Amino acid sequence: MAELKTKETRASVKAFLDRVENPQVRADCYAIAALMESVTKGKPKMWLGRCTTSKSCLYIKRLSDIHVPTLKKLKAAARKA
Repeated sequence: MAELKTKETRASVKAFLDRVENPQVRADCYAIAALMESVTKGKPKMWLGRCTTSKSCLYIKRLSDIHVPTLKKLKAAARKA
């Protein structure tokens, strides 16, 4: 099996999010992190590696642009798949 290019790091998620300059984007990031934690029951972790896109990615500019309850349902459904 090939070695994963993206690996978990010990970097602080909070420190990373605190460096987001735009206050609204930072607040959205914290809200999404909390949502993901509530659905997965796992603590956020930082990962390195090259980022790629695929048909399964969801890009959100602002949390206010989406219906958060639906996002929770999508995440829960993806976790079951």
